[in-house]
Amino acid sequence: MEVKNLKFIHFLTAALSIELFMLFLFRFTRSPFTGKSINNWYTNFGWSAIILDVLSVIIGFYISKYIYLYAQKRGILNEKNSLLKFLILMLCVQIIHDFTFYFTVIKNTKLGKNPIMDELIEYANNVGVGAVIGDSFMYLLATPLLYILLKLKDEDNQFISLVCTYIIGYIVYQKPII
Repeated sequence: MEVKNLKFIHFLTAALSIELFMLFLFRFTRSPFTGKSINNWYTNFGWSAIILDVLSVIIGFYISKYIYLYAQKRGILNEKNSLLKFLILMLCVQIIHDFTFYFTVIKNTKLGKNPIMDELIEYANNVGVGAVIGDSFMYLLATPLLYILLKLKDEDNQFISLVCTYIIGYIVYQKPII
């Protein structure tokens, strides 16, 4: 599989699929990733929370793709074990993003200025490094999924994206069991 063949539709489908999976865990299970703080995020912000989550994953995919292709062009990476290399790169991008966002944005935002930022501040205070672990888990699932989605026709990816979005529309308003 060549990373250069990954397109927006693959990133969108993977992000929506993983968002649906995680939202299902948060709302319907008592998994290690489920808790009051993450459920407050979805309960309080609904579709805004979904959109921000999905866009964050897609942006991470694009940054990783661009770095990967740059490293490949420079002869630093080849296509051998591309899934593993892309996954490691993806995790590095995600972890750097999470800590950078925390130290530059969350730590420097005053409470009461923005309800979404207030929620993220509370989430960071309650969950701590667990937020980074949860995000890493999402990318550990989403990145291999990209490789599967790349084998499907664009129309199939579009259909999967639509179905995921449709189901998310119901689950986001589901009362969590926790």
